[in-house]
Amino acid sequence: MSPKISVITVCYNAVSTIETTLLSVIAQSYADVEYIVIDGASTDGTTDIIKKHAEHINFWCSEPDYGIFDAMNKGLQKATGEWVVFMNAGDSFYSQETISEISGELSNEWTMVYGDTQYIRSTGTEIEQAFEPRYILRNMPTSHQSFFIKTAIAKEIGFDTRYRYAADYNMVYQIYTKYSGKTKHVTIPVSSYEAITGLSMQHENEVYKETLDIRNFSLHVLYGYVRYYIKKMIGRR
Repeated sequence: MSPKISVITVCYNAVSTIETTLLSVIAQSYADVEYIVIDGASTDGTTDIIKKHAEHINFWCSEPDYGIFDAMNKGLQKATGEWVVFMNAGDSFYSQETISEISGELSNEWTMVYGDTQYIRSTGTEIEQAFEPRYILRNMPTSHQSFFIKTAIAKEIGFDTRYRYAADYNMVYQIYTKYSGKTKHVTIPVSSYEAITGLSMQHENEVYKETLDIRNFSLHVLYGYVRYYIKKMIGRR
């Protein structure tokens, strides 16, 4: 039996990008999708666009929050699907068939299943294959938009709002370390992510500091991090 999938979108003053995300979710061919939209009391017309598509949204609200991860927690508490994925304003699924393609991988054997990400940068657009699960001990293996997480477990861990920029990594890290061997990578492009405007890309130094705290910084971790970036820079030459 195909599982029910909850898709959560959080937004704030995203009038120029929210419709792209809404249409991407609405267009999914997969039948059993629950769509939840949490708006942070936008004042720029974002809610007018949400209202335009309200018949395709299972739940939406517009109210003040304490930031993106607080809003994501709100959406998570409303989710009733077996699996949850976060597709925030400006993000989109790679294709109309994305959820259908990955749904067959979402078995009870796993707590998290993630695919690859199409990154949109000023230098161009490319699909980058995600790192394998063990990389989570160092950093995010791909963008959080490409993660499908068991809803019950996501609710159990939640987004720790002490982290302003890396609460998504904290959730993934905590689930990976608590449920050993229950994370799976599949070579399916899941999301399209604008790396130019993404929160983590705009605050890379802050993300780096928070990930060190999440992983309980050690010289071994630092060594692995440096090796990764050396390889990354060599690969771009």
